[in-house]
Amino acid sequence: MVHLKRFSFHDNSSSKLGIPVDFPRGQDLLDMSPYTSGPSEAQPGASTQYKLYATVCHLGGKRRRK
Repeated sequence: MVHLKRFSFHDNSSSKLGIPVDFPRGQDLLDMSPYTSGPSEAQPGASTQYKLYATVCHLGGKRRRK
């Protein structure tokens, strides 16, 4: 699972980023190797390529505590 953090934080507040994210479709794979530090020792042979399986678009906000 890849979870994109889509927020910008400023002092004591945060705001959701509105920049679109492109993800390869069809048979194309997303290669995450440029964003990793090397092969995982915990999972030898683990792939850094991902195929889009599903998306979740959460709309809403967090409640402010009183």
